[in-house]
Amino acid sequence: MSRFTFTIVEGPESGRTLDLKVGKTYLGRLSISDDDKHQIYCWALRDGAVSRTHAEISVAAQGMPVLRHISDTNHTFVNGRKILRETLQPGHVIQIGQTSIRMEG
Repeated sequence: MSRFTFTIVEGPESGRTLDLKVGKTYLGRLSISDDDKHQIYCWALRDGAVSRTHAEISVAAQGMPVLRHISDTNHTFVNGRKILRETLQPGHVIQIGQTSIRMEG
């Protein structure tokens, strides 16, 4: 699998680097315990404008990451465009709440 790294470029945790693993990674304020057995992970964000479970990124062993909006109240954006589902590419910027996260590669 290719390694995918993301960097928070704007928001309360600017500069934080996040590594994406195979499986599902949830983005939000809620800290879900990582479960390597079931390939479920969490990027807990300290941003009051982010939903508890805001979005998820899924990645298969040989695939590109797919971002899916799952919040009932807030929106998810990629490169400034509101999305429900988006295949991510290097350089794409995800925005949830006041946090912007760039896919590095």
